[in-house]
Amino acid sequence: MDNSIFELFSILFFLFSIIGSIIYVIILIYAIQIAIAIWVYRDAKKRGEDALLWLLIVLLTGLIGLIIYVLIRGDKSYNYG
Repeated sequence: MDNSIFELFSILFFLFSIIGSIIYVIILIYAIQIAIAIWVYRDAKKRGEDALLWLLIVLLTGLIGLIIYVLIRGDKSYNYG
């Protein structure tokens, strides 16, 4: 009887550690995506482009939106006007 409780707790611990790891990775991915979106927003604003539009594009499409932004923006210098 005592051995079965130990096995149950070890199985539960294993399952909770897997679930916790998956949740951690999901939170990390969302945090990186939000950081990228903030960077795109600030960069677009400095360049005089529609920052809110680019923010939404990157939030909705993720890495693909970032790649599109970087390709479209090119090496234009900042617009300080």
